[in-house]
Amino acid sequence: MAALAACSDTDQESVERAIQDVNAVDEANLSDVMLTVADPNEAIAYFQRTLNSNPDRIDIQRGLALSYVRAKRFTEAVPAWTRVTKHKESTANDLVDLADAQIRAGQWEAAEKTLDG
Repeated sequence: MAALAACSDTDQESVERAIQDVNAVDEANLSDVMLTVADPNEAIAYFQRTLNSNPDRIDIQRGLALSYVRAKRFTEAVPAWTRVTKHKESTANDLVDLADAQIRAGQWEAAEKTLDG
């Protein structure tokens, strides 16, 4: 009986891991949809909700910042991109995107400083 219970626990753990993997794939696909075909304001709402439960995920932070730009909400895009650039996994491309948002928001001097490093 104990052996059967041990098998059941292992099976349950396997099922839970599989569900987590599927959820991660679904979430990645949903993020891609939000960034490409969804209404930008709907994408903003999605990324804001997702960030509430996953505040350290840089991909979600980037998605929010990109969505602000797509929605032409440039003054909100600048702090979103600033947050991305302060993340430990940020890249030089993130700085370029920050500068782009700053230029779109009319912050030319800030964009120059961003690009000059």
